[in-house]
Amino acid sequence: MLIQTYEHGYKVISHILTNDLGEIYIGRDISAGQECTILRIKDKAIIPELMVYMNTSINRETFVDYLEHFVFESDLYIVLKYYRGVSLEEKLNNEYCLLRERMMIGKKILDGIVLLDMPLYFLKNCLTGKRIIVKPGFDVSFNYVPEDIRDYAAADDKAVLERFGAIINMLFADELEKKSAPPINQFYSGLKKEQYFDIIDLYKQYAQMCREVELIPEEEIRKPKSKWFRLWERAKKILKVLKRILGAMLLIFAVIYLAYTIDESINPTINKTNHFEFIGTLEVDQAP
Repeated sequence: MLIQTYEHGYKVISHILTNDLGEIYIGRDISAGQECTILRIKDKAIIPELMVYMNTSINRETFVDYLEHFVFESDLYIVLKYYRGVSLEEKLNNEYCLLRERMMIGKKILDGIVLLDMPLYFLKNCLTGKRIIVKPGFDVSFNYVPEDIRDYAAADDKAVLERFGAIINMLFADELEKKSAPPINQFYSGLKKEQYFDIIDLYKQYAQMCREVELIPEEEIRKPKSKWFRLWERAKKILKVLKRILGAMLLIFAVIYLAYTIDESINPTINKTNHFEFIGTLEVDQAP
């Protein structure tokens, strides 16, 4: 299948999905060779509203992943860049990533959000483990599957914060569970209290979090700090003290018992008034 505009021709490589809005394909720009995600909207009723939204909300100079939109054979087409590679979800599930590497990935995600300056709908759409692509060197790209773009107005700050919080939870699941790096827990807790997605403020907070984490010794980070772990550590310390006290008490008891047995061997205790001898079955009481 070939989709042709005045400036570009897109060859469809594969079909992704079909819903009541239209269809989504993976295609390639014939002249530039760039792979792209192509949304074909067949619902004629929504086309004017979506065109107004895109014309007024998208800054083409910054949101460079957004290539174009156009009408072809009465259908509206939206074209965005498509990136191949390892998704964040795959990388974290299949590879061991050091904490500093995961912090770098988080920074690259925030770098991308700042630089692209995309509308909230597209930001919410790409903030999933499957659509964040991690390249060698931890550079990050975003893929988009705008199958629900008619609901663009529902993508508010709260929805974006929830998606971003899920990414932070994915990146630092181990540290958050063990509470081994308190600045990460503080950042995550603060994130859940935010009401507005202020990317500049979040960027500064994240950078501060990374600086504080880097000051924590690695062996301290490896040691879990969860509630139950702390209780167990405290119990072990108490048991160690009790063990020493019990050992000292046993030692004192042993010394006392030893002293008693020595004294008894030197000065045996004999009750002379009740000393008996036996002749056969006759019991005789000796005279004093």
